[in-house]
Amino acid sequence: AVSMPTTIPNTAPGLNNIPLPPLSNLTPDLPVEFGDNISLIGFSFSPSSNLQEQSLPIALTWEISEPPKANYTAFVHLIDENGQLVAQIDEPLEAFSMLDESKNINAVLNLPLSENLPPGTYTITTGLYDNRTGQQLPQNNNGQGFMLAMWEVFAPHQLTKLPVDLGDNFHLIDFALSPKPYQPGQPLEVSLAWETTGQPTADYTAFVHLLGENGKLIAQADQSLGESSTFTNGTRPTSRLTLWLPDNLESSTLRMTTGLYDANTGQRLPQNDNGADLYLAQIEVSAETAVIHHATIIRTQNNGLTLRDKPDGQQIAILNEGSIVLLADAPRVEHDDFIWQAVETVDGLSGWVAADFLTYPSEYTPSEVVPAPFPPFDQVWVISAKQISRASANDPITFEITLGVELVSADEGILKLFYSNPAWHTGSEGQLPIHMIGGDQIVDAGKEIVTVTAVLDPTEMKSNVQTNAPILTTQLGTLNPNKPLQSSFETSIMSVFTNVQFDLQSLDNISYQFWDQGIVRFTSATQKERVTAVVVFEIMLELQTKSSLTMNLYLAHPDWDLSQTLDQAMLLLPNENVYQVTATPTQIREATGTDYPIVVAILEPRGNSTGTAIVERFGECPMDLTRSDKFTCSP
Repeated sequence: AVSMPTTIPNTAPGLNNIPLPPLSNLTPDLPVEFGDNISLIGFSFSPSSNLQEQSLPIALTWEISEPPKANYTAFVHLIDENGQLVAQIDEPLEAFSMLDESKNINAVLNLPLSENLPPGTYTITTGLYDNRTGQQLPQNNNGQGFMLAMWEVFAPHQLTKLPVDLGDNFHLIDFALSPKPYQPGQPLEVSLAWETTGQPTADYTAFVHLLGENGKLIAQADQSLGESSTFTNGTRPTSRLTLWLPDNLESSTLRMTTGLYDANTGQRLPQNDNGADLYLAQIEVSAETAVIHHATIIRTQNNGLTLRDKPDGQQIAILNEGSIVLLADAPRVEHDDFIWQAVETVDGLSGWVAADFLTYPSEYTPSEVVPAPFPPFDQVWVISAKQISRASANDPITFEITLGVELVSADEGILKLFYSNPAWHTGSEGQLPIHMIGGDQIVDAGKEIVTVTAVLDPTEMKSNVQTNAPILTTQLGTLNPNKPLQSSFETSIMSVFTNVQFDLQSLDNISYQFWDQGIVRFTSATQKERVTAVVVFEIMLELQTKSSLTMNLYLAHPDWDLSQTLDQAMLLLPNENVYQVTATPTQIREATGTDYPIVVAILEPRGNSTGTAIVERFGECPMDLTRSDKFTCSP
């Protein structure tokens, strides 16, 4: 269907949002030629919810291919199961339509509906007729037009007209419901607007009930209006109640009722002959989607529970004791001696809370607990480094250095390049390599490639670092605006690249070319020939930087990720220039859950308890526990 330029509201203005029964999903094949160069190319409809002005808006789009021979009136008919016309609307097109440049006519016809419309299946039809002759388009046998949709009306109970007098000077003047869809395990928000016409005689509590077949109570909520006996004429309190639809609720049609009761005696308002509560709305519950469970916040000593953006993250909100939260379908996380549960609040906030302060529903099985995901970490790696040839030893040296940078700790950072003595990182504890290569480089959050070109005097360089063979060192950090400019730079990570060493006495080109993805490179994996019950693996990797990082290697399942524990992996131990593991295939298989484990490298900053710096999975070279011969894999 063509999008309509005329906006049709889902509910009428105001709080009195009482939905009519749903229309069917029937969609006719469009466009349909009606005759006289006119085609119906689009339509849409939505029930009005204003009981004082009950109508069904029907939006239609007509296409005019050539000027019609006559002026037409559009009609919409509502026809019952016996073929009888029960409602209609006729409007001349020129009275409310506009012909645009594309020769389309857009029209909205509000079909009037009786408040006492009987339940049943109704057919909605439309068409045109000649204003002068009455000739109908399209021409068919029954003269009732083209069928747009079937509409099923359920009306077993009479809806309450608002405002309504409940007695004891209380009126209900309006109400509103949270948006559809209504599904098992999810909340339904109800707002009730009251008004007093004098001073009530008691302190009242508002209630809302959801009733199923034969009046069975499905859900309820109660909320005190406070000391309502002190209210004066014209007081307008509002009740906001949350109904929780049961997790095991089947698709059904429910009735919503409301009222007040005396908090001391239990006496209800309204007081009427049949004792019935006010019937507010009819609710269609769909159980076709997955059930979302909920829990209640407890044991906070009324201090509330902190909702965070992640288990170790920033505070989003403080949730009150007794509040209800939706339980997200995600593993719980263990961090800082707490188990953290992903939740969503009734008003749409998402985050994490400590699970110790939740009471789970009896039918709910809490999700598995996994370690906190390794947080990302800033890193710098060398892609290439060049010392350009020169004619004589007295000439300056041109350096071209290309680095990869990943910044995650800030939106913007500063990268500094230095040349330093190879022993700097061990013999100059606490001192910075102050001899820069080029100026400060501004980098943005994310991954970025930075190229620096600098021309330096080799004699001055040797004097500064007391060597003809300096190495490359980098700093990545940010400026602290709260500190003096000369001390405002704060280092995030310092990297010392001993594998990038220059020669200040050489006249030739010196060039280093590395990989461009990170600071770890997987070189080879060898599974040695198995002549006994055990199998030996030897893994070789290359680590660019000699910064303060420790590296551990593991054999793990190809599907292993950061949400799983390292209990499901086997540690490889360093042995000179390789990492090794010696174990039986059964031991490795039981640890990793597979005959084809892969290598996983985990690098952590020394002395850093906040998490892991880098995690690399090398799935391109899986091992094979079913083989007994020697084989080597090199990516």
